[in-house]
Amino acid sequence: MRRHSSSRWYWIIIITLLVSCGNNGSSGLPTIPAGENPTDTVANGTPTSNGDAVTISYAAYDYERDTYINLAKQFSETHPNINVVITSLDDATQLPPDKSGNYPTDSVMNMLRRVASAADTAPSSWVTEEAIGTPLVLDMKPYMDADTGFDRSDFYPGILERYTQNDSIYILPRNISIQSLAYNQDLFAAESVANPVQSWSYADLLATAEKLAKKENNTITRYGWYDNGGNFALLYFLEQAGVDLLAMKISELKANDTRIIDAYKKYADLINRGVIYAQPMYAMADGMGAGKVDASTMPIDNPSDPAQLIREGKIAIWNEGALFTGDPTSPTPPFTVGHAVLPFTKASDLNLGSEGYMISGGTKHPAEAWTFIEWLSRQSVTTFSGLVYPGYLNARKSLNATQTASEFDDKQRQSDYEYTLANLPPLANYPNQDFTVAYSILGSTSMLFETPPKTAEEILASTVQSLVDNYVNSPYVTPSPTPDIRPIMVATPEAQVAGPDQTTISFASYGSSLTDMRRLLKNFKTQEPGIFVKLIQTDNITTTMTISDAAQRSDCFLWNQGIPVAEQDIAALADLQPLLDADSDITTSDIGQGLFDIYRNNGRLIGFPHNYSTRGLVYQPALLSAVGITAPTAEWTPDDFLKSAKALTANGVFGYSSMGNYTGDVAFWANRFGGSLVLGTGKNARANYTDPNTIKAIAWWLELSSMHNVMPKPVFDYRRDTTNSTSDTSWELQSQGKIAMWFDTSLGSYDPANVSNDPTMTKPVFLAAMAPPPVGTIGLLSSDLYMLGYHVSADAADPQACMRVINYMSQQANINAYGNIPARTAQAQDALFEEQNRYILPLRDALAPLMEKPLNVTTDSNSQYMVEQYWLIEALDTVLNKKADLAGALTKAQTATNTYMECVANINPNAPAGNGDTSASCAKKADPTYMGYMTDEANPVSR
Repeated sequence: MRRHSSSRWYWIIIITLLVSCGNNGSSGLPTIPAGENPTDTVANGTPTSNGDAVTISYAAYDYERDTYINLAKQFSETHPNINVVITSLDDATQLPPDKSGNYPTDSVMNMLRRVASAADTAPSSWVTEEAIGTPLVLDMKPYMDADTGFDRSDFYPGILERYTQNDSIYILPRNISIQSLAYNQDLFAAESVANPVQSWSYADLLATAEKLAKKENNTITRYGWYDNGGNFALLYFLEQAGVDLLAMKISELKANDTRIIDAYKKYADLINRGVIYAQPMYAMADGMGAGKVDASTMPIDNPSDPAQLIREGKIAIWNEGALFTGDPTSPTPPFTVGHAVLPFTKASDLNLGSEGYMISGGTKHPAEAWTFIEWLSRQSVTTFSGLVYPGYLNARKSLNATQTASEFDDKQRQSDYEYTLANLPPLANYPNQDFTVAYSILGSTSMLFETPPKTAEEILASTVQSLVDNYVNSPYVTPSPTPDIRPIMVATPEAQVAGPDQTTISFASYGSSLTDMRRLLKNFKTQEPGIFVKLIQTDNITTTMTISDAAQRSDCFLWNQGIPVAEQDIAALADLQPLLDADSDITTSDIGQGLFDIYRNNGRLIGFPHNYSTRGLVYQPALLSAVGITAPTAEWTPDDFLKSAKALTANGVFGYSSMGNYTGDVAFWANRFGGSLVLGTGKNARANYTDPNTIKAIAWWLELSSMHNVMPKPVFDYRRDTTNSTSDTSWELQSQGKIAMWFDTSLGSYDPANVSNDPTMTKPVFLAAMAPPPVGTIGLLSSDLYMLGYHVSADAADPQACMRVINYMSQQANINAYGNIPARTAQAQDALFEEQNRYILPLRDALAPLMEKPLNVTTDSNSQYMVEQYWLIEALDTVLNKKADLAGALTKAQTATNTYMECVANINPNAPAGNGDTSASCAKKADPTYMGYMTDEANPVSR
């Protein structure tokens, strides 16, 4: 009976699909007219099938959503009978996190099934050879043939043919990416080397590169070909040896395959002779053997920047993308650049990247779906700004002709692209096919540059073992073990706008994916059917945002960039206290007083806590017990801390270490002395190093090492022109049990829970415990806590509805967790939260009592990270190691830091390169002797 039922259901679906292909009741395929007389229609409204109009869906990534919504509106203007709803491709491709909080992987076929079930049309990224002929994807060929307006000749020759199998087409090409070559035409002329012809072979390319390579005194001074992006020379050698790399499966790859080993050796020989330049050359070691790279032949002038070598005439031929920066103001080489075809191999599938559109095999409206994607293929779909990467072409010639990119003004380049497309060998594998073995072999050449470099035999053996270890059971490797190819039907898209009886509010969650938010809000829709939540995208922000900016983008939002401190931010927010008082369903008794105190301002409550984090004091109970010290408490003052650190320092053990986080610890101690490293927030953040209390705190911290010897001597690594002869030994000492106390958010590998949860693990040298931070008489400050909280815009259309959403969201422990502790006790003690965040539970328990106490608002904890710390570290370094005057060093540091901060506050992020200041130029203006890591130099001095 079960089998009969399944068979019956299968045929019901097939019949439904066949009926949907008809036009006005006809069972035949429709003839789509070349032009239509449209009337207006609503795009992305509530899905409807009223009258003759039908609704279809297109799945787009969230970051492209606005682009495709606009395209759907344009389409509707000329196709009034088709309403296109944009659905989320992220929702279809991203599985929910598992109990450990990780996002599980899945097979390509399962991904395709979810995409094809979620939308009528979508990008074709998951259509592999395995999907061909299954009910998951639709054969478009009949609709192409029936469409009298479809212009095949507009596609580059060979493109549609490459997507055709058994007279069926499952992908409509959108764009293609061609690998081509560029060369130094002046160098060719000077060496009397003929310019490349389009029909040249790999043998010709390598022979030309060898003629142009140059060695002087056994040192390579000019390279023939920079083979970036594909290791094409190695691919050529493998093909010559009869290795079909693209078709090879992991089980067929053998560690003793002499054909592959010999190809590695030939490739290494080309590098040693300068015929090929390959990255990363900066990592090469001395020594040479069979199949190894000889570092002694390489030039000494920092060969790791190939773009600079090309501009200096030290590389003759390169893959054309090597000089691409995306910036139209980038300097052009001081010579004539020629363009050439990259020779073909049977594996040239790897040389042609492509993507397109697919139609779900479960669509109820295949003709309308075809009409939309055919129209879409004629649109310039741009979701990024700037220049187009070389070789990136629209599949349709008419679109390329309308683009302004300079490559289409270059007749030779255009001719080479067309020659490549017209002469590529027959497609050996369908687009999106799995090339795991090929990419692993080609990518393994990096082992030639290890220290010491591996031999060819070692490289192949290591690659084979890595494939077995990491990919044999991987869901990404095709074919899928048990692909689910049962027939599907596309789901009806959810409403995109509020219903007539719903209140609409807009909500943004900064730091969260829209997919996660949509999943969390599904239950909210059931609980609060009268509220329609419009989610605002947050991963497309390209400039620095303030809270007041966020308040203009949405009615309410979850903010992950600290607390409101600036006056304009506070003024942009609504007072939540009246909203809480008006809604008895919202309880706050399970949120600590201190967390609410952070958001209180002049009698107003301008935020609602979601989660928080800070560092606790990690200590070794055994060491403290041995000297008669009880567990550290929050009431410890700096004097108490120093007294304990002194008692713990003996027999090679240090009482305390900053564990390399020097400025983080200095900021904490500055707060304890009543000072602060930073005042203000955002663009108004400024250094506060000369405050008397700040100076006192810094002096106290430095003396922990210089006078009291309770802390390993800090080693400051902040200059790119200096190599420290010593290093901070704290990590090594910690592993030996010789650091008694330090700040951290977890106990790491010294957590007793690790041993109890896994009795088989090796017991660490010591076990640690967590104490609250020693905030002393000052108490906990807002600048000590990293906070995430909810806010309601002062201009919110329905603030009370916002409060209902916030109340619901605050009870979801896994929103923006990332190692933070939920503000609500119930969520902090939630079983799932504990399972996903075991490492943070000691900190949660240590901080809980502290959160119940009053908290003073000073500034935002993020502020210290908004200020460039180079000059502060320089001051610490000169005082500790050069005995400079502390007050004078800090005055100099504050002046330079604030000059820098004022300069960067005025940078126009949209200014073209070369116009206006950059972070690097501001650093030089603040301090002409600046030698930090912000630099505009092409070849900066490095250590």
